[in-house]
Amino acid sequence: MKRKKIVLLTVTCSLAVFLARAQATPTKRYDETTKTCRTLTMENDLRGYQVFREFCKECHSRKNEQAKFLYSESKMPNAWNRVFFKKYPECAKNGAWDQLTLEDQLKLNDYLFRTGAGSYDPNNANDCG
Repeated sequence: MKRKKIVLLTVTCSLAVFLARAQATPTKRYDETTKTCRTLTMENDLRGYQVFREFCKECHSRKNEQAKFLYSESKMPNAWNRVFFKKYPECAKNGAWDQLTLEDQLKLNDYLFRTGAGSYDPNNANDCG
């Protein structure tokens, strides 16, 4: 009986932390490229994460010394927006991003914006730029 209570308490606490994180994470972002306010969804996050893992991490890993190591919290959300709007990284300039559809680029930006450094801010969770 005591073990069941511990398991139930652990599950309850984990769920509470997950829900707090989901509520405090931004739900919208303004996209300069398309001049639209994008609603951030879990589906877009999943696709953005897949693109990040399959496309970006191939070069931006610790093993590759020619490209800077990146993970989602490498930049603040607005810095990720700048990366996608200004397209200043070498991989954008050399045409590597041309392999991605605009929709995949937007979903990748959505994912990185939503999970970027400092994105857990309950005071501006609904801010759209």
